[in-house]
Amino acid sequence: MKLISVFTLALMFLIPSAHAIKRVPVKMAITVDDIPGYGDLPHGVSRSEVMNEVLAVFKKHEVPGVYGFINGLKVSEPGAESDSMMQDMKTWVEANYPVGNHTYSHIHLNDLSVKKYTNDIKKNEKLLEEINCGMDWKYFRYPFLNEGETLAKRNGVRKYLKNNGYKIAQVSISFRDWAWNAPYLRCLKKNDQASLHYLEQSFLDNGMEQLNRARVLSKGLFHRQVKEILLLHLSSFSAKMLDQLLTKYEKAGVKWIPFSEATRDPVYRKNTQYLGENGTAFLYQVMQSRNLGAENFGLSSFTSFPEEDLKELCSDIKKDYKF
Repeated sequence: MKLISVFTLALMFLIPSAHAIKRVPVKMAITVDDIPGYGDLPHGVSRSEVMNEVLAVFKKHEVPGVYGFINGLKVSEPGAESDSMMQDMKTWVEANYPVGNHTYSHIHLNDLSVKKYTNDIKKNEKLLEEINCGMDWKYFRYPFLNEGETLAKRNGVRKYLKNNGYKIAQVSISFRDWAWNAPYLRCLKKNDQASLHYLEQSFLDNGMEQLNRARVLSKGLFHRQVKEILLLHLSSFSAKMLDQLLTKYEKAGVKWIPFSEATRDPVYRKNTQYLGENGTAFLYQVMQSRNLGAENFGLSSFTSFPEEDLKELCSDIKKDYKF
């Protein structure tokens, strides 16, 4: 008979059942990375249309204080597309949604020195000062959620952010919504209705799965429901699915709050000292910093994220899909 450790046994009694957790209301903020637009677009659709679609959904669901995070490189190079993107940024801010810093070039900290990385943060500031109309833009979202592969880099960038008045824009829920956009465009081009339906369902399923996992981790790690911070991207497919996703979240007990309120939750002040080649959401950073795994909380080590399907669906790779 396999022995159960005292710690694991204690966790079993401390963590409520999944059914009980689903009844607990969740206060959640929404953030959107890589605005004014991510990824390619369907034929005949403009980035302005995607932006307006997203803003209309936020208005419908009365989502307050959404923060967008921008890379200034997208809108700073001369050309018609940059001019259009700058107008989209003004549309975003006119909806009373601020824009925070996501570095100028969407760079990866593992590839750079602290000095070069923080210079790229600073390079974004002139644009942020111009477009925010007095709203607080001093929030920083790490590209790829990556804070560096060494403590020297992690702590060096954090020191720069603190000295320059920035707050770190953590993420507690991310389901890689951006990954559905490319297969969506491929399947749309082929008019593959079965595959399009699969993409829609799997998007919603993964969004709900990460909400439920965040609830379990929140209770298990902090013995309360923390204020959650959702990460999304301004892609054409995420825009298409946004209304359905927010509706499902609301039915599951989510109440929308401003990002500035969510980030004041004391848990987000913690420096987890997490290091890795790839970034990860905050709750997983805390879990790993305590040398725990998902299985300690009754969760599967693997999510249902359909990575291979998203790479291969409607591509030239031959695979017999049965939905």
